[in-house]
Amino acid sequence: MLKAVPTRPDRLGVQVGMKLVVKGGVLAGVVAETSGEASLNLTMEWDLVSGTDATDNDGA
Repeated sequence: MLKAVPTRPDRLGVQVGMKLVVKGGVLAGVVAETSGEASLNLTMEWDLVSGTDATDNDGA
């Protein structure tokens, strides 16, 4: 289970993918079949040192 995240991620990645397929029919210019797919992949990464935020160097 995802726990509460106290700080912003050090790296954020987003991948978007799309695919569109159009197949023609027997008669020229007639679309017989279409299909499509879409995907979204979101990646967040934190650099942790001993369970604390790596950017927190003030010792507080």
